[in-house]
Amino acid sequence: MTAQHDRMTATRNHFIGAFSALIHAAMVSTFRLSWRGAAVAVIKEARLQQHGDVLEAIRRRDPKLARQRMENLLDDAINDVNEALGIQN
Repeated sequence: MTAQHDRMTATRNHFIGAFSALIHAAMVSTFRLSWRGAAVAVIKEARLQQHGDVLEAIRRRDPKLARQRMENLLDDAINDVNEALGIQN
């Protein structure tokens, strides 16, 4: 059993458990594309900082701030994927 499988089954969500390999593959592909889309070093640094900002909000136990920061990070990551694929927003 892999660590990824443990995390997926830890949710006790049967849907997620049944599709954990598919979800994992989709996430890995998306992360690779978003990282490629963030090819400029400044953008990569910004994404890493955004992850740190989310972590900081979680540590502060501020769910509203954590959610807001995570939504911003995901929006930017989606834009990075679109850029990597040559898709206009």
